[in-house]
Amino acid sequence: MFYTSQGIVAVTVIADALTSNVVNFTYDTPQIFNSTPKTGNTLGGTVLEINGNNFGSVSRSCGSKLLGFTRSLSHSLITVVLFVH
Repeated sequence: MFYTSQGIVAVTVIADALTSNVVNFTYDTPQIFNSTPKTGNTLGGTVLEINGNNFGSVSRSCGSKLLGFTRSLSHSLITVVLFVH
């Protein structure tokens, strides 16, 4: 899957009783080029790697109740340890 696109989101900041003007935030749409493995078991512990572009960059790990625990995340690679399903 490869496509190029941009997204635009209108952002308004509200703090206490103050509201900012609306500002458009533009971002490049994430692209997925490949993922491995293509299949796995339901026992959990499978490491899923998703390669692509425009994932952003985050320095902390996060979890999902449905998918798994994100071990690494960079602009071009997401690594997830999958939960039991």
